[in-house]
Amino acid sequence: LNVAGGVFDKIFQIFFDEGANETKVAVLRDSDVENSCTLETQKSIRELKPIFDAGCQLAIRNPSDRKIYFNKNGTLTEFTTSEASDLKDVWQSAEASVDTEDEARCIIRYLRGERVASDSSCSSLPFIQRSREFDSASFGALCPTYSASSEVTWKLGDIVYSTPAVVSGEPNNIYHLRYNDGTYLNYIRQDAYKNRTSFIFIGANDGMLHAFRLGKIKERKVCSNDTNRTCTIDTDCSGGYCMPDPEKPVEVSNSPSSDIGKEEWAFIPKNALPYLVWLGRNDYCHVPTVDYRLYVFDASINGSPNDNKQPSSWRTLLVGTMGFGGRDLGDYSSSIFVLDLTDWLNGTADRPSLLWEKSLPDKTLTTSYPAIVRLGDPNKNGEWYLVIGTGPLYAGDKPGVGGEEEYANQAKLYFFDLRNGNLVKSIDIPGANIAVGDIAVVDVDNDYRDDVIYFGVYGKDNSGRSVGGFYRLSLR
Repeated sequence: LNVAGGVFDKIFQIFFDEGANETKVAVLRDSDVENSCTLETQKSIRELKPIFDAGCQLAIRNPSDRKIYFNKNGTLTEFTTSEASDLKDVWQSAEASVDTEDEARCIIRYLRGERVASDSSCSSLPFIQRSREFDSASFGALCPTYSASSEVTWKLGDIVYSTPAVVSGEPNNIYHLRYNDGTYLNYIRQDAYKNRTSFIFIGANDGMLHAFRLGKIKERKVCSNDTNRTCTIDTDCSGGYCMPDPEKPVEVSNSPSSDIGKEEWAFIPKNALPYLVWLGRNDYCHVPTVDYRLYVFDASINGSPNDNKQPSSWRTLLVGTMGFGGRDLGDYSSSIFVLDLTDWLNGTADRPSLLWEKSLPDKTLTTSYPAIVRLGDPNKNGEWYLVIGTGPLYAGDKPGVGGEEEYANQAKLYFFDLRNGNLVKSIDIPGANIAVGDIAVVDVDNDYRDDVIYFGVYGKDNSGRSVGGFYRLSLR
């Protein structure tokens, strides 16, 4: 790290202190010695003062103001009480006792963040009883905008295996540098792309993919002779010069400024819906839902694979998986979903569009981090595929799950058409009772056509012993 010179750089490492039974942060100072750093101090995670806390922002949000969408027959549809009839049928697949639309409405209101247990129309329903209210004073610096004893409803689900993905006006890929792709260069040079607001995406075990506003990052400058004075040019400094602020070299701007960390929208995959009926039970014991890493990238899928590539061919996509969420439940199981963010990011649509959502044919968990493969003529749009492997049937050794992990009898590698989610090909992988790990794709000769896929497998043999392997698959 050298954003502002070694003397100012800090590295934060989060760890769990078993002795104190508390999550802490080690504050490390960048050292002048290569590949080394110095421990400056240790703090409770509650002592840190974040730029924003999205959970706090969401807690004070009026539930009726939230934009929550779900996959209804392949279309993003608002998750409101008007959808109670269809959602009742979904929740009956998990809990037969949800048998009226009124009960479904209560569950919808609970999932949106309302306090419904005290509502006489909902009070006897077991699926909305778990309290999420908390005294904001106990959160200290994490929720600095709250007054003491201001009780609010915590709406953001726990985040375990999902990691944030960020999108902004900076290029998501380097096709213009690696392959000298002029169409991609023109795409990212468009004002609509360069002027995009930055957003953070994260999956949570409330069944939702959340999009939080980050804003626009801009350089912060101060005067060399008065670091409390901001500037844009040297003449602003009365004898000094304008330089990057050594304490805060960048800042985030929003209009209004309070919008930083605001939830723009949330998306519930179809295959996460049935598991949400248990979220409000008093005996809820943690059920994973949208619980894995995300991937944001650009791909030339707007048109036929054999069409000549144009700047308009490019789209900005988000790929997510339910990961450890979605253990086989009748017609529902762990899924992959692909959202097209382009028009929403460019300001011409009020929401993203859903390209597709698919469960794996073997109904295993989507824990194999997918790869995006491009094949075909470099001057054409090309053929784009999402490649993912069989996961475990049940990841019992993971936190909040318990039990023994289980594996499918035949692991496979699946190739989905990125444009529409059609399953194009599946390949059997040798061995029984195994699952596929993360997938890496390599373009060996830099010709804009991917050449090989690498992936590992893991599992257990009949005696319960751990087994594994590593594979190279040629795409030519």
